[in-house]
Amino acid sequence: MNLFFLQGAHLPDPEGVLQGSGNQVRFIRLDPGATILDSPAVRGLIAEAIAFGDVPFRGGKGRLVIRTISRNPRRRR
Repeated sequence: MNLFFLQGAHLPDPEGVLQGSGNQVRFIRLDPGATILDSPAVRGLIAEAIAFGDVPFRGGKGRLVIRTISRNPRRRR
């Protein structure tokens, strides 16, 4: 399971906890049994994301594009 930060690329991450290389989204992989959510680094990122949340998500010039990553995509019916 992953914990996504939609504006994660703009969050300070001095400990390098966030993964991903997109223009906006970063994530933290939550492995079964891991206690990473209790770490100060992750709690700080969540607090920063909440504070940064006042920035509206809509209003950009771009558009959302969803593509398949399958080598052999199924034909549409």
